[in-house]
Amino acid sequence: MSLTDPATVPPPLAAEHLPVDVSTLQRMVLELVASVQQHQRDNDSLRHRLDLLLRRLYGPRGERFDPDQLLLFAELIAATDTPAPPEGKEPKKSQRRGQPHGRRRLPQHLRRAAARHVATSAWTRASSSSIVRRRCS
Repeated sequence: MSLTDPATVPPPLAAEHLPVDVSTLQRMVLELVASVQQHQRDNDSLRHRLDLLLRRLYGPRGERFDPDQLLLFAELIAATDTPAPPEGKEPKKSQRRGQPHGRRRLPQHLRRAAARHVATSAWTRASSSSIVRRRCS
């Protein structure tokens, strides 16, 4: 339905159709005020959601701020200033947070033994090939 749909638009009221009783008119006004306030809250909520969606789609990835805004909190920043680290020590480097790539070292508890396999003469000289296979070092 659209806003111009005749089924959704109430017929215009004339002064002749309104009740004469003051208490009834006051209740009608209160209902209208409550309805307007509810629509205003809904409208604000939808605008906020639309702003968030547009910021997510088109906005910058990081929040940007004006450096002059820090002056608003100058007293708080001055009160929480931390002393600089001693010059003799360098700050620790942060460890990697990601998963390591590639093959990892074998654990120390595994037994390691060098095994040498002896090839048979049939394997070293193939009958269909004249290439002699040798041991790799």
